[in-house]
Parts: sequence; structure tokens; C-alpha cells
Amino acid sequence: MCPEARAAIGRVLETIILRHEPRLRDVRATLLEGDKATQRMVKFRVEARLRVEPSPEVAFDTILELTTGHSSITRADVTS
Repeated sequence: MCPEARAAIGRVLETIILRHEPRLRDVRATLLEGDKATQRMVKFRVEARLRVEPSPEVAFDTILELTTGHSSITRADVTS
């Protein structure tokens, strides 16, 4: 997938999260490289700040299995 397409998907994810998750702000979504190009899954990381004071940064890695619709979300290290 080209970098422009990956960035566009990240922007769509950010918009969806901002619309449906009021506890987060400064949301950044990034597609992660998969292990194999033939895998039927999408991996992405969401980094954001909680809407509390002080506002800690949070990060989650998500794997979405495209054939089954199953997903898994794990806590990730904050890179910022």
C-alpha cells in the first residue's frame, strides 16, 4: 500500500475515533506494517490524550482480522 493511502486511512480512523470517543483528544492513527502482505488483517496504532487534567498520553495497537471481523486491542508504549 502506498504511503498516501496509508495516511488517508489513518485520517479516516482519526475522524471516526474523534466522533465516537469523547474521552480522547489529539488523536493520531497510524497503520502498522503487517508480517506478510498476504495476511487478511489490518494493524494500526492509536495515540491520543485523555480529556482529563493532567492529560496523560495513551496508545493502543489494534489488529482487525478482515475475514472474521474479530479484533484485538493491546496497550502500546507511547512514542511521543
